[in-house]
Amino acid sequence: MNKSELKEIRIENLKKFFEDKTLPTKDKSLLSQLMSGKASFGEKVSRRLEEDYGMGPYYLDSTPNSPIGSDDDQQIRFERLNIEAACGNGIENLPAEVVDYVNVSRLWAKDKFGGNLSHIKIITARGDSMAGTIDEGDVIFVDTAVTEMVEDGVYLIHVSDGLRAKRLQRTVTGGVKILSDNKRYETETVEKHDLEQLKICGKIKGAWKLEEM
Repeated sequence: MNKSELKEIRIENLKKFFEDKTLPTKDKSLLSQLMSGKASFGEKVSRRLEEDYGMGPYYLDSTPNSPIGSDDDQQIRFERLNIEAACGNGIENLPAEVVDYVNVSRLWAKDKFGGNLSHIKIITARGDSMAGTIDEGDVIFVDTAVTEMVEDGVYLIHVSDGLRAKRLQRTVTGGVKILSDNKRYETETVEKHDLEQLKICGKIKGAWKLEEM
């Protein structure tokens, strides 16, 4: 879904919400411009209108095939960003933008990712250095609230050559090993005095493997 398509969805949902209501005075001009397509219909104004008028979370972005709700038996929507993480050499990305949304069962998400779901973002994997765990083209669920290495595990990291998805392991000397699950790739070590060069961008909580049909 591109920005133009998302804008059209928001316009249609806004019209539907207010079709049997009088436009509120405080936002009448803004709402009229949004409905006519003359005003920018971005994230900030969408979320504000949903909250102010009780539309429900991400109501304006919803489609008939993507029900959204707040109850445990309903769905939660995660943002998919235009970010790629290298499973190999790093990748430099453009500034992050939301390009799509992924809807999943709220119960499933809580079971897999824990109770705090507000910081989960979705990006795409490129390369084969984590093959078997994360494969080329997989979508990766990242907990962006994790910005330091709290335990050994798979993290989204930024190093000198860009963004990578790698397994990290503490060394006995206080450094960090950067490991690949594909054994064809060599292990790298960041010594304790060089740890400022290793930025933790999030902890990878899971990956969806996509099969070509």
